[in-house]
Amino acid sequence: MKEIISRSFPYKLALKSLLIITAGAIMTVAVFYLAIYEEFGPSYKESLELIAKLKQELLYKTIMVYSATSFFLIGVAVMTLLYSHRVAGPIYRLGLTAKIIAEGDLRVKVHLREKDVIHPLADALNDITRNYSEIIQQLERGIHALKEISQKTEALTVRGTSEEAQRVIDDAAEKAEDISRILSGIKV
Repeated sequence: MKEIISRSFPYKLALKSLLIITAGAIMTVAVFYLAIYEEFGPSYKESLELIAKLKQELLYKTIMVYSATSFFLIGVAVMTLLYSHRVAGPIYRLGLTAKIIAEGDLRVKVHLREKDVIHPLADALNDITRNYSEIIQQLERGIHALKEISQKTEALTVRGTSEEAQRVIDDAAEKAEDISRILSGIKV
């Protein structure tokens, strides 16, 4: 069976998200580095003091940036995985249900979890199956009525009653018109 959604979709989505966030973190570090950049002083002693001060400040800010970025990356990775499962899983179930419907079983319904993202699509597919089931039931009733009329017509023809036969034929024409009306709502 061909997969509707690739099993690797959530992992690729997570990897792309992590790459984007990592690039953002690297750019953030570069901005912080440029923000604390200072010119060296005129004397060697002042330069050494400035280097010591910047070294301590850079270490502190680097730890803060990487800590914040790490927490952010972990949160985004978890959210990406959870969200992708809220999309990919229901789409996979919709694909399976659509295949069953295509095989002719209109009794099947799509059932999604409460927090799944694509409820409107599932509801629309359920509406389609319900509507077509109703149309098919109407057609079956009309066909059954036509069969009864056909049997009555045969019996009347054998007996030779033309008025009753004409009434039965009119009923048959009416039922055929009903079936035609039902089918006119379906575009092929």
